[in-house]
Amino acid sequence: AEHLLQIIQLKILARPLKITRIESKADALVIVFHPGAALTDRILNFLLKKYHQRLRFLSGYSLQITLAEDRWEETFKTAWSMLQELSKILGDRK
Repeated sequence: AEHLLQIIQLKILARPLKITRIESKADALVIVFHPGAALTDRILNFLLKKYHQRLRFLSGYSLQITLAEDRWEETFKTAWSMLQELSKILGDRK
């Protein structure tokens, strides 16, 4: 039940970032952005540099955060931190 509540928290934080879907899979958390999301190469490179051990881009609009050896809480914290940073970066651009 807590896992579901944390996914809902991520989705609420993700809404203004034009994230259309967040999926929890057995070994990863997948985040899908709307094609109109304001993700520049600079932002994508920042994310890759900071989260390189856990982040993998699946396409131009989706990324995957790998689970830390079945430790959901750590994955949630990584996703939460990443979305907060994106909110700040994109908020600063307005």
